[in-house]
Amino acid sequence: MLHYSGTGTKRSKTAIVFLHGGGFSGWMWENIIGHLPDYFCLAITLPGHGLSAKEEWVSIEDTARQVGEIIDNELEGMDVHIVGLSLGGHVALQLLSDRPKDISSATLSCIIHDPLPNAEIYHLLLRGILKFRKIPMAQKFVAHKFGMAGEKTRRYLQEVRKVDKKAIKQSSAEIANLKLPPNLQEVSSRILLLAGETERSFTLDALPKYKSEFSNYRSAIVPKYGYGWSGKCPSLFADAIRAQISQNQLPAELIEQN
Repeated sequence: MLHYSGTGTKRSKTAIVFLHGGGFSGWMWENIIGHLPDYFCLAITLPGHGLSAKEEWVSIEDTARQVGEIIDNELEGMDVHIVGLSLGGHVALQLLSDRPKDISSATLSCIIHDPLPNAEIYHLLLRGILKFRKIPMAQKFVAHKFGMAGEKTRRYLQEVRKVDKKAIKQSSAEIANLKLPPNLQEVSSRILLLAGETERSFTLDALPKYKSEFSNYRSAIVPKYGYGWSGKCPSLFADAIRAQISQNQLPAELIEQN
């Protein structure tokens, strides 16, 4: 069973399921969850990461199945919303495909739409990144990029060493050779896709492309920030999630796309 932790009260009848990015774990959402005290928040740690490090990474599809089982066991009768970052965002897409009528809304950030160009070069770079990640200075750089400081940096440095290298390789290969899940157009969930203004082009290019994949879709850019914007701007991310759940206008700081 994947590790997960719940915060808040189920009396709200509204639950948010958080799925983290590759190389992180469920606790990365703590600052954002702190801005959402009126919801029940469930942060799940994906296979091969953190406290789920001993769970084998099989595939995005298998991970979505496990997340779905946790939702069934823990959130029965609740209004369920999904938040996913990067790898977690792609797991969320698969979950939406598997359960096209069960999830009320999804807020996804830093996902792609097409296979990465020059995937072979990407795999070579990944090998270098995995070696680079072992260097303490590199780990501290990533922590800083996501706005971590003090105790959070210490926790990140502890957990990043637990990440299963095989899980990173396999999950990264799936994304590099991305195949979108089927039947996304049948998904009834309200979809919000976000990206930092300075992210890579293939992430920004995904925003207009997903418009044709979903029947209820909007997207926005976070000015001046890149991949780590969720850590640097936790209150803004929380406000975007809240707006998506309540079907309100997005925060004025975001640049909504047509």
